[in-house]
Amino acid sequence: MRLIVLAPVLALSLFAGAALAAEPPPEAEAGLNIARQYAKTNKIKFRKVKVGADGAVCGLASVGSDRDIQFLVNVDEQTLWLGEGPTEPNSDFHYGNKITRDTERASYSVWKACQKGK
Repeated sequence: MRLIVLAPVLALSLFAGAALAAEPPPEAEAGLNIARQYAKTNKIKFRKVKVGADGAVCGLASVGSDRDIQFLVNVDEQTLWLGEGPTEPNSDFHYGNKITRDTERASYSVWKACQKGK
């Protein structure tokens, strides 16, 4: 009987914990605003958002159930790097001088270092 009563309480506490963990850190807001500015839609969602030691903001971006795209924003230069092909036809982001795209290992390593807080 106790298990039946405790199960909903446990489920609610796990859900609340997951919702809190999904919130990006407040210091990432400037970088996320830059990424939103370059997005084609306001329905873009950001996950696993981190701020690197150099102040860069990185994480994963997606629209709906679409694929996740790695992104890295240099807040000082207001540039955006996306981990997708340079001519991606179905990109959720615009093209421009301050937006770079590539799938090179070196760029991915910079993104991964940001994810680790380095």
